[in-house]
Amino acid sequence: SYPFRWLDIELPAGPYRLPLLSGLFLSGGYSYHHRFRGQLDVATSLRNKVFVTGRLVADEYSFWTAGYGIDFGPFRLIHETTRASLVNLRAPGGEASLRGQFTVWQVSFSWRITGEPYDSRPFRQRARDQRFPAAPLYDFETGAWGPGALEVAVRYSNTEYDRELVELGVTNPTTSSQEARAFEVALAWWPWRTLRASFQVTRVIADEFPGVFDSHGRDTSFALRLQVDF
Repeated sequence: SYPFRWLDIELPAGPYRLPLLSGLFLSGGYSYHHRFRGQLDVATSLRNKVFVTGRLVADEYSFWTAGYGIDFGPFRLIHETTRASLVNLRAPGGEASLRGQFTVWQVSFSWRITGEPYDSRPFRQRARDQRFPAAPLYDFETGAWGPGALEVAVRYSNTEYDRELVELGVTNPTTSSQEARAFEVALAWWPWRTLRASFQVTRVIADEFPGVFDSHGRDTSFALRLQVDF
Protein backbone atom coordinates (compact mmCIF):
# COMPACT_ATOMS: atom_id res chain seq x y z
CA SER A 1 0.00 0.00 0.00
CA TYR A 2 1.21 3.48 -0.95
CA PRO A 3 -0.84 5.77 1.37
CA PHE A 4 0.69 8.98 -0.04
CA ARG A 5 0.84 8.02 -3.72
CA TRP A 6 -1.33 11.02 -4.64
CA LEU A 7 1.19 13.54 -3.24
CA ASP A 8 3.23 14.26 -6.33
CA ILE A 9 5.89 16.46 -4.69
CA GLU A 10 9.48 16.06 -5.92
CA LEU A 11 12.80 17.50 -4.84
CA PRO A 12 15.46 18.11 -7.53
CA ALA A 13 18.84 16.74 -6.47
CA GLY A 14 21.48 17.06 -9.18
CA PRO A 15 20.67 14.52 -11.91
CA TYR A 16 17.94 12.92 -9.73
CA ARG A 17 14.35 13.81 -8.83
CA LEU A 18 13.34 12.59 -5.35
CA PRO A 19 9.64 12.11 -4.44
CA LEU A 20 9.20 13.30 -0.85
CA LEU A 21 6.21 11.16 0.25
CA SER A 22 4.63 9.35 -2.70
CA GLY A 23 7.16 6.50 -2.56
CA LEU A 24 6.43 5.47 1.06
CA PHE A 25 4.82 2.02 1.24
CA LEU A 26 3.60 -0.58 3.74
CA SER A 27 3.28 -4.33 3.22
CA GLY A 28 1.93 -7.27 5.17
CA GLY A 29 0.60 -10.80 4.99
CA TYR A 30 -0.81 -13.56 7.17
CA SER A 31 -1.41 -17.27 6.71
CA TYR A 32 -2.91 -19.94 8.95
CA HIS A 33 -3.57 -23.65 8.74
CA HIS A 34 -5.22 -25.97 11.23
CA ARG A 35 -2.42 -28.48 10.86
CA PHE A 36 1.22 -28.58 9.82
CA ARG A 37 2.98 -31.49 8.13
CA GLY A 38 6.38 -30.61 6.75
CA GLN A 39 9.89 -29.33 7.35
CA LEU A 40 11.23 -25.95 8.37
CA ASP A 41 13.06 -24.46 5.39
CA VAL A 42 15.53 -21.83 6.61
CA ALA A 43 18.16 -20.81 4.07
CA THR A 44 20.27 -17.90 2.91
CA SER A 45 19.53 -16.14 -0.38
CA LEU A 46 21.97 -18.57 -2.02
CA ARG A 47 19.92 -21.51 -0.66
CA ASN A 48 22.46 -22.60 1.94
CA LYS A 49 20.26 -24.15 4.65
CA VAL A 50 21.24 -22.95 8.13
CA PHE A 51 18.45 -24.79 9.97
CA VAL A 52 17.53 -28.38 9.13
CA THR A 53 14.73 -30.54 10.54
CA GLY A 54 13.02 -33.76 9.66
CA ARG A 55 9.27 -33.97 9.07
CA LEU A 56 7.34 -32.07 11.75
CA VAL A 57 3.74 -32.55 12.89
CA ALA A 58 1.75 -29.81 14.67
CA ASP A 59 -1.93 -28.98 15.22
CA GLU A 60 -1.70 -25.35 14.06
CA TYR A 61 0.60 -23.20 11.97
CA SER A 62 0.49 -19.41 11.62
CA PHE A 63 2.75 -16.97 9.84
CA TRP A 64 2.74 -13.21 9.52
CA THR A 65 5.01 -10.71 7.86
CA ALA A 66 5.09 -6.91 7.91
CA GLY A 67 7.30 -4.35 6.23
CA TYR A 68 7.73 -0.78 5.22
CA GLY A 69 10.00 1.11 2.87
CA ILE A 70 10.37 3.91 0.39
CA ASP A 71 10.97 4.24 -3.33
CA PHE A 72 13.01 7.45 -3.18
CA GLY A 73 13.71 8.07 -6.84
CA PRO A 74 16.84 6.01 -7.65
CA PHE A 75 17.08 4.88 -3.99
CA ARG A 76 15.06 2.16 -2.27
CA LEU A 77 15.01 1.21 1.44
CA ILE A 78 13.05 -1.77 2.80
CA HIS A 79 12.68 -3.26 6.30
CA GLU A 80 10.71 -6.50 6.78
CA THR A 81 9.95 -8.75 9.75
CA THR A 82 8.45 -12.24 9.76
CA ARG A 83 7.25 -14.43 12.64
CA ALA A 84 5.81 -17.92 12.67
CA SER A 85 4.25 -20.20 15.28
CA LEU A 86 3.70 -23.93 15.70
CA VAL A 87 1.04 -25.05 18.20
CA ASN A 88 1.08 -28.50 19.80
CA LEU A 89 4.23 -29.57 18.00
CA ARG A 90 4.85 -33.26 18.54
CA ALA A 91 8.54 -34.14 18.83
CA PRO A 92 10.73 -36.96 20.19
CA GLY A 93 11.25 -34.98 23.41
CA GLY A 94 7.57 -34.25 24.01
CA GLU A 95 4.89 -31.78 22.91
CA ALA A 96 5.24 -28.00 22.92
CA SER A 97 3.62 -24.84 21.58
CA LEU A 98 6.08 -22.37 20.07
CA ARG A 99 4.20 -19.12 19.53
CA GLY A 100 6.08 -16.40 17.68
CA GLN A 101 9.38 -18.17 18.30
CA PHE A 102 10.52 -18.27 14.66
CA THR A 103 11.74 -14.83 13.65
CA VAL A 104 13.35 -13.46 10.49
CA TRP A 105 14.04 -9.81 9.69
CA GLN A 106 15.99 -7.97 7.04
CA VAL A 107 16.85 -4.47 5.90
CA SER A 108 18.06 -3.62 2.41
CA PHE A 109 19.20 -0.52 0.57
CA SER A 110 19.71 -0.20 -3.17
CA TRP A 111 20.79 2.59 -5.49
CA ARG A 112 20.44 2.83 -9.26
CA ILE A 113 23.51 4.88 -9.98
CA THR A 114 22.33 5.78 -13.48
CA GLY A 115 19.19 7.42 -12.04
CA GLU A 116 16.27 5.17 -13.05
CA PRO A 117 13.51 5.49 -10.40
CA TYR A 118 12.26 2.52 -8.38
CA ASP A 119 8.63 1.42 -8.41
CA SER A 120 7.87 -1.50 -6.08
CA ARG A 121 4.20 -1.75 -7.06
CA PRO A 122 2.93 -4.90 -8.81
CA PHE A 123 3.89 -5.04 -12.48
CA ARG A 124 0.50 -4.08 -13.94
CA GLN A 125 0.29 -0.98 -11.71
CA ARG A 126 3.56 0.51 -12.90
CA ALA A 127 3.82 3.25 -15.48
CA ARG A 128 3.99 1.54 -18.88
CA ASP A 129 5.84 4.43 -20.51
CA GLN A 130 8.77 4.30 -18.07
CA ARG A 131 12.00 3.91 -20.03
CA PHE A 132 14.43 1.37 -18.56
CA PRO A 133 17.34 1.66 -18.87
CA ALA A 134 17.17 5.40 -19.42
CA ALA A 135 20.11 5.06 -21.81
CA PRO A 136 20.52 1.46 -23.05
CA LEU A 137 23.90 0.20 -24.15
CA TYR A 138 22.73 0.63 -27.73
CA ASP A 139 19.40 2.12 -28.82
CA PHE A 140 18.32 0.28 -31.96
CA GLU A 141 15.85 3.07 -32.85
CA THR A 142 18.16 6.09 -32.55
CA GLY A 143 21.56 4.43 -32.92
CA ALA A 144 22.77 6.08 -29.68
CA TRP A 145 25.10 4.40 -27.22
CA GLY A 146 24.68 4.62 -23.43
CA PRO A 147 25.80 3.10 -20.11
CA GLY A 148 22.73 0.93 -19.51
CA ALA A 149 21.40 0.78 -15.94
CA LEU A 150 23.78 0.21 -13.04
CA GLU A 151 22.65 -0.74 -9.53
CA VAL A 152 24.40 -1.45 -6.22
CA ALA A 153 22.57 -3.00 -3.27
CA VAL A 154 23.32 -4.11 0.30
CA ARG A 155 21.24 -6.26 2.65
CA TYR A 156 21.50 -7.46 6.25
CA SER A 157 19.29 -10.29 7.45
CA ASN A 158 18.89 -12.19 10.72
CA THR A 159 17.15 -15.50 11.43
CA GLU A 160 16.43 -16.76 14.95
CA TYR A 161 14.73 -20.00 15.98
CA ASP A 162 13.72 -21.31 19.41
CA ARG A 163 16.39 -23.32 21.23
CA GLU A 164 13.60 -25.57 22.49
CA LEU A 165 13.65 -27.30 19.12
CA VAL A 166 17.06 -28.72 20.09
CA GLU A 167 15.83 -29.73 23.54
CA LEU A 168 12.84 -31.49 21.94
CA GLY A 169 15.14 -33.48 19.66
CA VAL A 170 13.83 -31.91 16.44
CA THR A 171 17.33 -30.86 15.38
CA ASN A 172 20.82 -30.46 16.90
CA PRO A 173 23.65 -27.86 16.97
CA THR A 174 25.80 -29.90 14.59
CA THR A 175 23.35 -29.41 11.73
CA SER A 176 21.35 -26.29 12.62
CA SER A 177 22.04 -22.75 13.83
CA GLN A 178 19.71 -21.18 16.39
CA GLU A 179 20.68 -17.77 15.01
CA ALA A 180 22.36 -16.75 11.76
CA ARG A 181 23.27 -13.37 10.27
CA ALA A 182 23.94 -12.61 6.62
CA PHE A 183 25.45 -9.51 5.03
CA GLU A 184 25.24 -9.20 1.26
CA VAL A 185 26.49 -6.81 -1.41
CA ALA A 186 25.47 -6.99 -5.06
CA LEU A 187 26.26 -5.10 -8.24
CA ALA A 188 23.92 -5.39 -11.25
CA TRP A 189 24.06 -4.06 -14.80
CA TRP A 190 21.27 -3.97 -17.41
CA PRO A 191 22.61 -3.20 -20.90
CA TRP A 192 18.98 -3.61 -22.05
CA ARG A 193 15.73 -4.20 -20.17
CA THR A 194 15.72 -7.91 -21.03
CA LEU A 195 19.31 -8.68 -20.01
CA ARG A 196 20.94 -8.39 -16.58
CA ALA A 197 24.41 -9.36 -15.32
CA SER A 198 25.06 -9.34 -11.58
CA PHE A 199 27.76 -10.19 -9.05
CA GLN A 200 26.93 -10.91 -5.40
CA VAL A 201 28.97 -11.51 -2.23
CA THR A 202 27.25 -13.14 0.76
CA ARG A 203 28.89 -13.38 4.20
CA VAL A 204 27.16 -15.56 6.81
CA ILE A 205 27.96 -15.75 10.52
CA ALA A 206 26.02 -18.53 12.24
CA ASP A 207 25.86 -19.69 15.84
CA GLU A 208 26.62 -23.34 16.50
CA PHE A 209 27.75 -25.40 13.51
CA PRO A 210 25.24 -25.71 10.65
CA GLY A 211 26.21 -28.69 8.52
CA VAL A 212 25.94 -26.77 5.24
CA PHE A 213 29.09 -24.79 6.16
CA ASP A 214 31.21 -27.86 6.96
CA SER A 215 30.78 -27.39 10.73
CA HIS A 216 32.58 -24.05 11.14
CA GLY A 217 29.62 -21.65 11.23
CA ARG A 218 31.19 -19.12 8.84
CA ASP A 219 30.89 -18.78 5.09
CA THR A 220 31.69 -16.34 2.29
CA SER A 221 30.09 -17.15 -1.05
CA PHE A 222 30.12 -15.47 -4.45
CA ALA A 223 27.50 -15.63 -7.20
CA LEU A 224 27.71 -14.47 -10.80
CA ARG A 225 24.42 -14.41 -12.71
CA LEU A 226 23.36 -13.71 -16.27
CA GLN A 227 19.56 -13.39 -16.59
CA VAL A 228 17.54 -13.13 -19.79
CA ASP A 229 13.90 -12.01 -19.74
CA PHE A 230 11.74 -12.88 -22.74
